[in-house]
Amino acid sequence: MIRRLTKGKGKTYLGIAAGVLAVGAGTTWAIRLGRIAKEVVIITRSDFDKTNFQYIVHVSIKNPISQSIRVKSPFVRLNYQDKVIASSQPSDQVLTIPANGTSDTTLRIAFDRDKLLSAAPSVATTLLAGGKISLTATTLSGLVTMLGTTEFSKSETWKLGW
Repeated sequence: MIRRLTKGKGKTYLGIAAGVLAVGAGTTWAIRLGRIAKEVVIITRSDFDKTNFQYIVHVSIKNPISQSIRVKSPFVRLNYQDKVIASSQPSDQVLTIPANGTSDTTLRIAFDRDKLLSAAPSVATTLLAGGKISLTATTLSGLVTMLGTTEFSKSETWKLGW
C-alpha cells in the first residue's frame, strides 16, 4: 500500500512538472511569435485606375529575421470617415517568405459606384468632380504557425483622386 501511494505521487509530480514545462514553453513561443509579428514590415504602394474605377495596391511583406516565415495573403480594407467603402477579396493563400526576404503581392480593389454613392456620397461627389479625398487603408495579415495564426496589421492614410 505504501508503494502505491509513493508511485502515484511520483506520477503526479512528474505530471505537474511536465505541465509547468509545457506552459513555460508555450509562453516563450507565444512571446516569440508576438515579437516576430511586430518585426515584419508591410510596405504598401497604391495607384488609382480611373478607367476601371479600381484601386491597385502593391503590398510588400518583408521578413527581417533569420528564419523563413509563413504569412496569410494580405487583405486591404479602405475606410472613409469610419465607413468601409471598398476592400480586397479575402484569400486563404499562405505565402512563404524566406529568411531576410520579401514577398510582393498586387491586389485590385474595385469600387462599386452605386455602393460608393450610397455609403459615402461626399466621396463620390468629390472624386467625380476631380477632387481628392483621404482614405484610411488597413492591411491585415497573419503569421501562420503549427499552433495557429498571430494576426498583425498596418494602417495608413492615402490620398485618392486626380
